Amino acid sequence: MYIELQYLTMFTLKQLTDMAASLIKTGLYFLIAMSFFHGSAQNSPKTKVDSKTINTKNFYLSDFSGSIINLIATPEKYHNKRVRVIGFLNLEFEGNAIYLHKEDYKKSITKNGLWVTFTEEAWRKVKKYGFNKGYFLVEGTFDMTDYGHMGLWSGTIKDITRIEKWN
Repeated sequence: MYIELQYLTMFTLKQLTDMAASLIKTGLYFLIAMSFFHGSAQNSPKTKVDSKTINTKNFYLSDFSGSIINLIATPEKYHNKRVRVIGFLNLEFEGNAIYLHKEDYKKSITKNGLWVTFTEEAWRKVKKYGFNKGYFLVEGTFDMTDYGHMGLWSGTIKDITRIEKWN
């Protein structure tokens, strides 16, 4: 927070201390209220659902849905597990990969990407709609031991069953 020094001289040290204490107290009340609402929402019968029963085309809510960063930073947590990520997809000879950013692809920073392989059905969709060189959501199985062509990438998302254009 930026306050010009000339305005602080209008207040005594006691007044400034009281204002700071009031702000801290308000923040604490807010945090307590938010934790109460968060806890009550989790225990609500409407939201309490066995995540294994909610299936979106063989992808369960308990499976990983997040960032490529997580897969690169802690691959052992996601090895051989279903994952869903969004990234910049490039499909070319010896270079099928999904990257964190378009710039990673353009600058050939392959360690910020993951090699990708598709199921036949997903590959047909890729070909039919010309999916390439854009941001896409993909779902597949993460393999931390397969680094793609010449071992250049940080892992593989294999057997991709879902691919969607991300706008």
